[in-house]
Amino acid sequence: MIELAVTSFLWASSLMFCAVGQTVQFADLTPSARQLLQSAGIDAGNFARYIAGIERRTAERERDGENDHLIFYVLQSKEFTKSARLEPALCAKQYEESGKISGPVQTRMQQFAVTKADTERLTYFRSLLPRENPLDYLRKEYERAMKSLYAKEFADQPKYYQSRGHSTDTQITANYALWTALSVLKASQPGLKIQRVLIVGPGLDIAPRTALVDRYPPQSYQPYAVAQILRDLNFSEVPRIECVDINDRVIRFIRDFQNRSELRLDFRVPPGDAEFENWARNLAPKLASVPRKIAEAVSAEKLNIITQRLSSKYDLVVATNVLVYFDDSELLLAIANIESMLNPGGYFIHNEIRGVIDRDVAAVGLSPVQARTVKIAEGTKAPLYDAFAIYRKP
Repeated sequence: MIELAVTSFLWASSLMFCAVGQTVQFADLTPSARQLLQSAGIDAGNFARYIAGIERRTAERERDGENDHLIFYVLQSKEFTKSARLEPALCAKQYEESGKISGPVQTRMQQFAVTKADTERLTYFRSLLPRENPLDYLRKEYERAMKSLYAKEFADQPKYYQSRGHSTDTQITANYALWTALSVLKASQPGLKIQRVLIVGPGLDIAPRTALVDRYPPQSYQPYAVAQILRDLNFSEVPRIECVDINDRVIRFIRDFQNRSELRLDFRVPPGDAEFENWARNLAPKLASVPRKIAEAVSAEKLNIITQRLSSKYDLVVATNVLVYFDDSELLLAIANIESMLNPGGYFIHNEIRGVIDRDVAAVGLSPVQARTVKIAEGTKAPLYDAFAIYRKP
């Protein structure tokens, strides 16, 4: 049965967890997968070096992603200042056009550096700053983050996510397409049971790129939303949800959540289509009071889904807003590792609609079941859609 990987919140940035996964070997891959890697110049002779390079790049991208969140927090939070919030995308445009950090941004940086306020987010983000010259560090990271954000919002960068920092940003919206996918699966197989799930990188709401809501503490929704969806659809009464992530902060949140006196997760219902809003309103009270037996059935471990796999087997593996960060070779390895962790007859659900995925799932032996786009809202400039694809291990 399949596990779902979830991100959690780390307050002590120095705290590390030991990875429980086994590093994938070239010989572990199917002949078709090996052939695809060889066509990209990766073979048995250089595979270990290639994997080591991915691990180095992952650490660098995770660091950049954390600093992206730091900058987005400094621009938007009201926890340490009464200054007006600043929209990160507009700040990126201003910086790219002028080459200078604006006065309002400088003011917020200075206020953040000297604040005496003490909140959960502030505690974490202050831990990212060096003791010496913290403002210089903020300026440097601001320049990097704004150049990256400008490339995403205003330049034609089709492979942007494959090189940017790893983000733990998440919203409850990400689970709507997943609910739709599981509803489709239930309609086609009414008697199907899903007892063990793996969630890969479901995220932690700490400081998103836009629309930061800091009246709620940092939260991870997906493991508990998935558990509730499985209960509502009669897949399982108390599913075992296992989460994996590269981020210690995410892992810590999930591990600590079950020990809280109040098992509460809060979110605003985002505006959208009527069906989406009804779904979100129905879910909100169920997450506002998570049953303790559900929380205790959720666990988290550290694992890089590109380079590692678990010996455990799952009925369902979920990876939403994760595969988009991988280039084609990394994507193939991630899918190969996911396939290895599926029980026979198990399902894999993701939301990355990229043509090369069909090639990869065929190479590792997964069969396509269903794929759809799901409309969430009209949006301000264009309709907002998500998607899902379902695969089955024969």
